[in-house]
Amino acid sequence: MKTLFITSTLIAMSFFGFNLNAQEDHYPGTYTGAEGQVGIALAKNNDGTYQGYLEVQGQRYNYNGAVKMLGMISGSYNYQGNEVGFSVSRLLGIYYLTSEGISIELSKTANTANLKPAQVNNQTPAAVNTPSASTQVSAVSGNRYNDVQNGYAFVVPSNWSRRDSEGGHALTSADQQKSVGVAPHFYRSLAEVKADIKDVNDQSSNTYLKASTQAYGTNGLLIRFDGTAQGQAIVIETVTLVSPHGGGGVSIVGAGPKASYGTENSNMMKSIANSVTFSKPQSSPLADQWKQKVNGKRLEYFYTGNGLSDNWKFDLATDGRFVYSSNNSYISSGYGDTFSYAGQDSNAGRWSIVSKGNTPYLVLRYNNGSVKEYSMGAGNYNNEVMLNGKRYFIR
Repeated sequence: MKTLFITSTLIAMSFFGFNLNAQEDHYPGTYTGAEGQVGIALAKNNDGTYQGYLEVQGQRYNYNGAVKMLGMISGSYNYQGNEVGFSVSRLLGIYYLTSEGISIELSKTANTANLKPAQVNNQTPAAVNTPSASTQVSAVSGNRYNDVQNGYAFVVPSNWSRRDSEGGHALTSADQQKSVGVAPHFYRSLAEVKADIKDVNDQSSNTYLKASTQAYGTNGLLIRFDGTAQGQAIVIETVTLVSPHGGGGVSIVGAGPKASYGTENSNMMKSIANSVTFSKPQSSPLADQWKQKVNGKRLEYFYTGNGLSDNWKFDLATDGRFVYSSNNSYISSGYGDTFSYAGQDSNAGRWSIVSKGNTPYLVLRYNNGSVKEYSMGAGNYNNEVMLNGKRYFIR
């Protein structure tokens, strides 16, 4: 059961601007998620509460006593002995199911709910791991930022500022005392995330960090690093969420000196994480056109002059990975064929193309966390592309 589960609260959902005074009860019925893996039935009881079931990947979970508050249905169901909250809401005629951090668009398939007991199965799959990190922190209230190209949205806390930073976002409190980072990632599963989590032992920078992980809901991990960086005791906490739409997700990061990074800092990071929703990434025709042109190709730059010689290469694999090499660098993992990389090298990472206005950009997210963007333009010939004004040959 690895789809739902992000905490939804009344504060978070009221941000979406639901009509709190609507009298029409449009909720009773049966719904299915956009991906067909999630369904929910809502039947109204005589006392005004709701009962029904939540269905995830063929497994059904009964609930009863859900209530209508702030224009949405809020309730909970039992999952492996734990009560898991959920809500169903409607915004501009579209229904959404939200639970523990993910909102999924619903399609109404019937105006009644079929609650035949024989169809309900409350047994959970034996292979599912019980979440071990608490997600019960209220989602933050503020202004929602939507990154449609990467397929995620989050709430910027009230009175906080947001600025673009390294391909992501830096959020800072008004008093400049707290900060949280938000950045997209390209991990396809939690297993891939776990495989990349390692202790840090760097004698040259006097940095020694011990890593620990806990499940965060069923689509995320809470990752914590404790130790010293350049001799200073620090804490780094990250909630990494994987999108149900495949091909990536988003990470929310909080950090600070160990002496001052406490529960308040941790809860703020989690509350921003609990405001995250996912959608299918959207790509513009312009970005798609450039992606077709360079997908699976090598982009190579040459320069010779004043006794200097430069040669840079970007190999852009069809699965979204890339390798960078130059006459001043080498691929340390010994890939052999550059399109079959190990993925851990600092000269490799994930590539994508996005459009900002009428300009396409090649975005390179390196495995070491750095992000570089290159504006793209046509060269003099069909086998050329201009990256930040420099001519690269398409091989």
